[in-house]
Amino acid sequence: MPFFSKSQNPRKDASTPSPMAHIFGMLLSGALGISILGLWISAASVYIDPRFFKWIGVVGLAFPIFLFGTLFLWIIGLLFVPRKTWLLGLIGLGVCAQHIYTYCPIHPFIDNETTTATANQIKVVSYNTFFFGRGMEQQDELVRYLIDQHADIICFQEGEANPDNLKKIESRFAPTPTHYISYEGTQEEVVGIISAYPILEQKLIIAYPGNAIYGYRLQHPRGELIVVNCHFRSNLLSGPTLEGYTDMMHGKSKEDKRSQWNNTKTLFSKIAHSATERSEMVDAVEDYLAQHKDKPVILCGDFNDTPISYTRHRVASLGLTDAFREAGQGFGFSFRRNAIRVRIDHIFCSKDFEPVQAKVDEEAPYSDHQPISATLVWKNEKK
Repeated sequence: MPFFSKSQNPRKDASTPSPMAHIFGMLLSGALGISILGLWISAASVYIDPRFFKWIGVVGLAFPIFLFGTLFLWIIGLLFVPRKTWLLGLIGLGVCAQHIYTYCPIHPFIDNETTTATANQIKVVSYNTFFFGRGMEQQDELVRYLIDQHADIICFQEGEANPDNLKKIESRFAPTPTHYISYEGTQEEVVGIISAYPILEQKLIIAYPGNAIYGYRLQHPRGELIVVNCHFRSNLLSGPTLEGYTDMMHGKSKEDKRSQWNNTKTLFSKIAHSATERSEMVDAVEDYLAQHKDKPVILCGDFNDTPISYTRHRVASLGLTDAFREAGQGFGFSFRRNAIRVRIDHIFCSKDFEPVQAKVDEEAPYSDHQPISATLVWKNEKK
């Protein structure tokens, strides 16, 4: 309800705000304007290569903060000073509508329950498995979970490197439809694929210590299918750094202000540096896909970057469709650790497919990531 002063002149009662209301309106409009500016800058960060300005990789992380700040201030303004804020908020949010939709898509008429793909569909699961569940002491449970997904293609990152455990995992998939398995890596990182289709080739596209991207040529009944399994450069955040950040966010930090500031600078510096290396990895992916531009493509994995990031935007600009954006629901947080809640695992496909279902299973407890799945329909056979 707007603030108005009481006046003896009835003609002015409905139009003259009190001095207090005027000041409140000015302050609120100013705060809303600043929040909108921050929202626009963070949204625009996806177009800037971190190799030109490395701190831009940190700016995109502020998108949800400015988004919720803008929504909150806009609602307060609509309640109390609507004349000053309704258009400002509408323009601010409208300019970023596509980015907001990318960050939190809404598809009320899509059934996102996990399903089994039919003959004209491909079901894909991407999962950073944390040593195939061994990191959570749930390796058997994770293997059973993946088998129960009835997926056609399973791409995993941070797989198992122990030879004995690998043999056990292979033996459990052997009697299932997804019995073609290929993986490569070291104790630092194992990236692999479990497929219902024969694997013709596995090729390393690019690697850093602890991160790698592989391309696979699969023999689908329709012809050759290209799958790219990505584990983009990690942010290299150590346990103490994350714990210090979490304590600070929860107001429980026992460190002095200088230590908190140094910890924050270290965290942001690592994120910024890793963003530049992810840019180089995207270049390598682009070169690889250029060699197979006449083939249908599925690209997925742990991007270590949010929906509002240069990495995700560059992948989409390669002519690929974001399955979660087209058929997912809500925020879909695929990484929930300490004070961090983000969607950094993604599934993309070429124009040969149409995503009809995408889901992040936020209930799976087998890793520090959540698995993401998508059902893709061949476009010329959609029913």
